[in-house]
Amino acid sequence: QIIQEILKEAGANKSLKIMAGRDLSWHEKYALRKESNQTECTRDIKVVNYNIDKLNDILKVISDCTSEQARLISRCLWEELIHLRKLYGENIFEGKYSWMYYKERSQPFDAEFLEKLNNTPWISNVEGELNLPATILFKELSWREDPYLQSKIQFKPPEVEQLAQKVGITPDVLDEFMRQVEQKGITTPSELRRIMGDPEESSDDHQQDDGTMPDNYDDNLSPFPELIIQQQALGPSDSSSRPLSIIEEGPQTRDSARSDTIRSDQFGREGKRVSKTTEQFEPTDEAKELKQAFQDMIRNDYQGRCQICGSFFLTRKGKRHQTFITHIVPPSTDPRTNHPGNMLGLCGWHYALMKYGQRDLLNPETTEPFDSSEELEQISYNLEKSFDENSQPYVTLPVRFYNAYPQWREESESIDEEIKFSKTHWIYFCKRLRGSGGSDE
Repeated sequence: QIIQEILKEAGANKSLKIMAGRDLSWHEKYALRKESNQTECTRDIKVVNYNIDKLNDILKVISDCTSEQARLISRCLWEELIHLRKLYGENIFEGKYSWMYYKERSQPFDAEFLEKLNNTPWISNVEGELNLPATILFKELSWREDPYLQSKIQFKPPEVEQLAQKVGITPDVLDEFMRQVEQKGITTPSELRRIMGDPEESSDDHQQDDGTMPDNYDDNLSPFPELIIQQQALGPSDSSSRPLSIIEEGPQTRDSARSDTIRSDQFGREGKRVSKTTEQFEPTDEAKELKQAFQDMIRNDYQGRCQICGSFFLTRKGKRHQTFITHIVPPSTDPRTNHPGNMLGLCGWHYALMKYGQRDLLNPETTEPFDSSEELEQISYNLEKSFDENSQPYVTLPVRFYNAYPQWREESESIDEEIKFSKTHWIYFCKRLRGSGGSDE
């Protein structure tokens, strides 16, 4: 009856009703493809998702009422979930994303309403405070048991309480300990002892055993905007404007060319395979995985097109060629460069200009090159969004290439163009400027 009254006030039916859930973002789809060990995708097929009508209204009532009322409504909501399972079946608790890559593939995920219930404080603890299900032991609630529903709503595992009792601490202390371990990325006993202040694990100079500073030690790194400014050309260097001229042939040029050409047919590709030992930088598996994920993300954000000219081309076999990924700040410059905010997806022409040529990012207000990190930060954070023909938001950042000749026999001291960033990609770029790596807006 309580749930019915809430629904009636919200203008809904007298009982909970299942409705279609939201679509998934590109990043969510990529994460699901990654779970299935097949990140490639030629096209999406469909997303099946489920939500509960007026669930947000019910959760808001729970958060606004007294603790006793919240406890009662939470229990009623649990009973309604049991009723929904019996009425609609267990399939509604799971969505499915399908895509095509040589064949149809799919990956399940938690339905929208289930994700919401697992990530919203809606259950009162013994003190009357609302908490996430993951912080509550189900047996403390005295609710009706439902094994399937209990496997979907992520309550605190009973093993946590057992472990806490075994080591002589409360479950809350163990929860906080586990949260700190996960948050700080602690994986070894020595790291744990150092975090907890063990003097034997402290270091006075933060140095490695060989006496050199770690490559990724934050105190040694310049602010990222300064690294971008260091890549600015700030105007073209001197380049010769003389036309191409053919040098005079020497007396033996023709004979030498004829002789070497004949020899190349006989010996040009002769040889054998030999083993060579070389030393090169080898990223970790995690770094490689992140790099590939970021590159796939950027390529898919722009559908394989160049961020500057929007072009793509087909290979001789008729396959659409993916864009080339380059970095604004070269990877060898700083350990923080493996980040989507530092990557661009470009065609071959603009890739070469951006990677190897002289170029400047421009202040869109003055059309002059940025010459300070402060100017770059201030302008970048305040650029206005535009919208394409499909009403999708994007941001443009002007760029100037020097000593570039896009057309045959056409000379130009510089070419001004614009790099187009999707909304999400631009957020990553700005967060890289700030020194953070998160993806929230």
